[in-house]
Amino acid sequence: GQCLLTCKATTWDDGHVVVQGPLEAFPGTHCTTATGGPGICISSVCTPIGCDGLAGSTKAVDKCGRCISPNLSNKVCSRNSGPITKNPTTGHVEMIRLPVGASTVSVTNHLPPRLASIMVRSETGDFLFTVGPPGHIFEAGGTEFEYHVSVEGGNFTESLTTNGTLNNSITIEVYIPSQRVAPSISYEYHSLENVETWGRTGTRDRGPPLLSPPNNIDWSYGPFLSCTETCTTGIQVAYAVCTDLDFNNRILPDNYCSGSEKPTPIVRHCGSGNCAPRWVTRDWLPCSQTRCGVGSQQRLVQCMVLEANGRDSMVTDDLCPLASKPRHERECLMTESTGCGTEWEEDEWGECCSTEPLERRIQCVDSGGAVQPPFFCSHLHRNSSLRPCEKGPCTNGGCFLDPQEMVLL
Repeated sequence: GQCLLTCKATTWDDGHVVVQGPLEAFPGTHCTTATGGPGICISSVCTPIGCDGLAGSTKAVDKCGRCISPNLSNKVCSRNSGPITKNPTTGHVEMIRLPVGASTVSVTNHLPPRLASIMVRSETGDFLFTVGPPGHIFEAGGTEFEYHVSVEGGNFTESLTTNGTLNNSITIEVYIPSQRVAPSISYEYHSLENVETWGRTGTRDRGPPLLSPPNNIDWSYGPFLSCTETCTTGIQVAYAVCTDLDFNNRILPDNYCSGSEKPTPIVRHCGSGNCAPRWVTRDWLPCSQTRCGVGSQQRLVQCMVLEANGRDSMVTDDLCPLASKPRHERECLMTESTGCGTEWEEDEWGECCSTEPLERRIQCVDSGGAVQPPFFCSHLHRNSSLRPCEKGPCTNGGCFLDPQEMVLL
């Protein structure tokens, strides 16, 4: 088990176990329970813990990011969601402002990125996200977001998600480069409603406290923000944040640290170099052909330029060298290596009675025996369909082919 120490020989490649148990892991060692949840080792057993770090606790993080008992988790945490569609236009379009405290956020752009791309701005108007590959992680509003790309009905669909909580408000925009279209998104987030924020006393105006206040809190510096300049020398700033030191340095509202003065920001120099528009490509989407055959793959190709805030911004294609623009579409072939299951089917050799070489039929067939175009088997070795006649009797004329010459009987 995870809570028993295992001794292995360091010089044996197969990792042969020399001793396993009964040595116990140090009490409190982190482990994973049988249900996949967090736990700690107690008396050689992986014991479940709650989000408060206590063994046997039933507290869990709810949709609003609170570590709270199950019987309270849904009482004041409300879900906010809906579609947003605006009139056809071009350029940057503000779709929704996500407030401080928004948790478990999901935003989906229903238009393909070639028509409209999803973007994120900070409270000060700086771009926090403009473009990135699928799976790209970026910081916005004090938490980490992940960028996703999927295919629905043959079209790209972009989405942004986070399981964290916003410490600063952010604005979701859609950028429409040229063709006038109606931007359309859907959003969902959770937030606390009709409950005043509890302070360090852990109380609110009415009712019992929702959860115990943190005991060990202090100011600490967060990560440096993006450089103010990318192509020249700029500055980076790191701000002090109120931190719960007993809970994985969780960031708290500033009023939790009101007992001490907030430290001044740290400033340092950064950035240098020249920026020029360039082509940026995203990953190829899956082949449109899911069975044996030829299909097509597409990817997004955009002209991007690094702005002063260090973020990529999409510009018109004519600013990038058109001669070197990467292709956005290509053919793809589903073969045996990708699940097609084709093979070369060969006829038997016949008899020969002339100087002409023998020829047999070789055709490409799938696993069901149906004939397919030859390129479906192009990844497989193909035997020759021609060979010289060999010496031997014939059934239709009484002749045979000598390796050197034809002899008539």
